[in-house]
Amino acid sequence: MNFWKTFLLLFLVSAAPVIAQQQNTGVIYADQYTTMSYQDIVNKVCPPEGCIIFANSANASKNLGTIDTVAILQPGNVLVSKVVTIYLGPYTYNVDHIILRKGLKIIGMGASDTGTQLQSTNNNFPLFKLPGPSDPLDVKGDKIASDVYLYGFRMLAFAGNTFQVAMYLDAVSVPCNTGVWHSTFEDLYLQGFMGAGFIFSGTATIPNSSCNPGANQFPGINQFLSLRNIWATRPPGGGPNLRIEGFNGQIDCIECHMDGWGQGAVPTNPADGWANIFIGNLSGGNQTPYSIHFVNLTSQGAATGVQIEGARHVTFIGSHHEALQNGYLLSDEGTVSNTDILIENAFFAGNVASGSGFILSANNAVGITLSTPLIDAPGPPPIVTGTSAANVNVISPFWNLNSSRKQLATTIAGDLTVNGRLTKTTGSFTIDHPLDPEHKNLSHSFVESPDMKNVYDGVAVLDRNGKAEIKLPEWFQALNQDFRYQLSCIGASAPIYIAQGVRNNSFRIAGGRPGLRVSWQVTGIRHDPYANANRIRVEEDKPSK
Repeated sequence: MNFWKTFLLLFLVSAAPVIAQQQNTGVIYADQYTTMSYQDIVNKVCPPEGCIIFANSANASKNLGTIDTVAILQPGNVLVSKVVTIYLGPYTYNVDHIILRKGLKIIGMGASDTGTQLQSTNNNFPLFKLPGPSDPLDVKGDKIASDVYLYGFRMLAFAGNTFQVAMYLDAVSVPCNTGVWHSTFEDLYLQGFMGAGFIFSGTATIPNSSCNPGANQFPGINQFLSLRNIWATRPPGGGPNLRIEGFNGQIDCIECHMDGWGQGAVPTNPADGWANIFIGNLSGGNQTPYSIHFVNLTSQGAATGVQIEGARHVTFIGSHHEALQNGYLLSDEGTVSNTDILIENAFFAGNVASGSGFILSANNAVGITLSTPLIDAPGPPPIVTGTSAANVNVISPFWNLNSSRKQLATTIAGDLTVNGRLTKTTGSFTIDHPLDPEHKNLSHSFVESPDMKNVYDGVAVLDRNGKAEIKLPEWFQALNQDFRYQLSCIGASAPIYIAQGVRNNSFRIAGGRPGLRVSWQVTGIRHDPYANANRIRVEEDKPSK
């Protein structure tokens, strides 16, 4: 009796997963539905709350076709939005197109040549796209795709395409309540798309009269997006790998590798008319991309690495650049200035900005910083050029192959405030030469002193008694002490002298004839509270080694 009880218990325990699997229709194995399309599986097999589809076995269909997880009519003509996850195996899957919807997850087995590959079968149509005007609304009445996750596969373009885009996030053709939010695209490889790899397109002009904020409507925007470990290669003559236009924001690209078709050199056959990355507005408008951030970007093999045309708050940290005619091009969008652009700790190989190229060209730009770039070239090539070059802060550029220009000083565009002591080995100003500003500079050295000395001067005209009173600012004595004087006659000589030293913020001259012009100079040593507490030590011992 005990034996049979034990046997029955073991049987129930071992059979429980199978029974549970049969009852849990939210887990679907595609190899059991090989006569159905994946769209039919989503529509008819997947329950209303969503499902996980395992399409990773060798027997599962490799034709994904078209997938839209919201285009479903249930009994009673009720539109249902389903949260769907699809697992793919190390195979090539044919795809017409996939519409991004809330909660959609497509997970492959890596973007290597032995991993998962999605092959486009629809010429010049995006592989992934947002819902368009003719696509249905979701259950909440909008076309926002949030919490989308795409991982681990290659996207292969239709052979012979002329303007195909791998992923077209068009938040413009549907005027309100559309876009991709809070989503991640990771470990993807894009190849052969002539139009572009990614296009993030948002409205370029706000207000948009077709959207009613009172009815909880807002213009389309792609925001809160993360691209991680993306590798995209442009075909000869193709558009950018990443194109962000209009109202798009808070997007990061980490470990992204954006290549042109140049093999170790700037492409010439055909010549390249795009950049690997374009951020801005081609057609103008008051809304441009904002808060776009790159970490460890690689951009190479193109005419231009990155083009920014009217974007705001864009950062590049730790970028690597090779085989580029131009590094970063900040072009003129016409309406919105390129604002708050930071390029920090970037590496520029020897075949970047050679000849007539540049590291950075700033046009219609304010608040631009190029910080600690490493330029591995004998050059130097021009670091900064363009109509707004004076608005670029260049901090510690370093030439690796030029022994005479190893570490350079920092260039700051605009005012500099230092709260504390500024210590230097020398000082000067350099300006455009007033007689030849196009071809020459003019430099002067600072006047130095071991004291905190202020210098004041002027020209006085003596009165009918051969005297003059020089009135100084009302704060003069509050700031200065220990006065020194210099007097020189102009046009004639006279035994002029200081008749009375500084008193009540003035001093007096005497000893000349009426009308004589006298050049005067007076110096003083600061004795304000800060100066008294922070006197310069003229001589001091060096710290012991």
